[in-house]
Amino acid sequence: MITSGGMNSVAECIEKEVPMLVCPLSLKSDQLGNSARVVYHGLGLRARIKLDSSRTIEKRIVQLFENYATFKRNLSMMRTKILAESTAINTEVI
Repeated sequence: MITSGGMNSVAECIEKEVPMLVCPLSLKSDQLGNSARVVYHGLGLRARIKLDSSRTIEKRIVQLFENYATFKRNLSMMRTKILAESTAINTEVI
């Protein structure tokens, strides 16, 4: 998925295990930080839509396909961690 990196889009990609190319559009929102986390955790790549050439963005897309199995594995592990946390929180006795 090519996304600006809003939290809802990132969360949906993790849920569906879809690698991302995050192109933050705003430096004043969560997009830049979310894109850094996507890259850090190996869930996708980041591009700078205003600074990168179309060729550079194309290369990032190709990298997503070439490394699809790795991104998919990382997304699966992240999804499992999130589901485990959610389950643990929902089963705690208050």
